[in-house]
Amino acid sequence: MNGKYEQLRIIPDADGDFVAGSELTAVKQFIALCARGPAAEIETALRRGALSGARDERGVTPLMAALNSNSSLAALKVLIEHGAPLEARNGEHATPLMIAAQKRSAVVVDLLVEAGAKVGARDRQGRTALMYAAAYNRDAAVVDILLRSGAQIDRGDRDGMTALMHALKQVVPSSAVVRLLLLAGADANFRDKSGWTPLKLAAVYNKTTEAAELLLGAGARPGGEAEQGALAGLLQQNPLMSDADKTRLNSRLSRLYYFEKKEL
Repeated sequence: MNGKYEQLRIIPDADGDFVAGSELTAVKQFIALCARGPAAEIETALRRGALSGARDERGVTPLMAALNSNSSLAALKVLIEHGAPLEARNGEHATPLMIAAQKRSAVVVDLLVEAGAKVGARDRQGRTALMYAAAYNRDAAVVDILLRSGAQIDRGDRDGMTALMHALKQVVPSSAVVRLLLLAGADANFRDKSGWTPLKLAAVYNKTTEAAELLLGAGARPGGEAEQGALAGLLQQNPLMSDADKTRLNSRLSRLYYFEKKEL
């Protein structure tokens, strides 16, 4: 048996025996092991020749599998210490940091950042880790770590949407995340390539008025009379928001528009 084939005898079967197989099979076995997450077994496999930088046919690496399956911090540390590539890309061109920002804790995100993961990397849609965190992870601590690590707060994706806009394009956005982004200087009146603003996204997608109220408090404004009317119309078409919330938000928008027009 040649050396390379022997090297593939790295993953134990159900009986604890190391069984040889094809190279792709060995890679898949190791990725499955990393998804289960026992750090000691991952360490053993790596010492027997498993490659922390291997990937399956979908571009998934052992580190990505561990992040996706909520493996322990110890397992993640073992992979990183053995050279797991931090800038590897899966089929969506997402990096391990983007995966962590989407679904893991601030401790895990901090681990990757401290190990050298690039905060400004983009996926196929031009999204950054900050955008993943703002859209899908309700932990403001994750957003805070990324901002403190140099993430550009008003950087747009391929469609021009910022992290704040990604946070708002949810049925129930995290108020803590929205508040943090605004306090950190996110532009409450930013426009994407289609002309959409954070306030418009909140009016169309949100179930409550909480995010819209935060935006208004941060200086968001509907613009001119035509845009004010269009926003009111979109708000009325929102099937998720209660009529009482729609009325209250529309009243506040009207008052703001009236007083600002009066000052001109």
